[in-house]
Amino acid sequence: MRIDTDFKVGDRVVIRDWDAMEDEYGLDSMGDTGVGGCFVRGMRHLCGRELTISKIDNHSLLFEESDQSGGWCFSLDMIRHTWDPDKFICPEINIDILFSEMDV
Repeated sequence: MRIDTDFKVGDRVVIRDWDAMEDEYGLDSMGDTGVGGCFVRGMRHLCGRELTISKIDNHSLLFEESDQSGGWCFSLDMIRHTWDPDKFICPEINIDILFSEMDV
């Protein structure tokens, strides 16, 4: 079974906040979140860290060694995209024309 994702190798992603994962998935009897096979307390220091995806396999994501992710495997539930302004800016838009057409 392959994971369906719009993530690809080379993407920069952020490890989700512990509290957000705890709120969404709860904690198990060991105090670890129930997200994606288990986001354990030993991974908590990675929350909020930006990492670069180096491998996507059937069930998990791996990150570049230079990101110091500790060799942990991650599921899609544990990450989110970083905000990349280049993906949201349309260079073809002329700001002057845009504002001239607005009723202000």
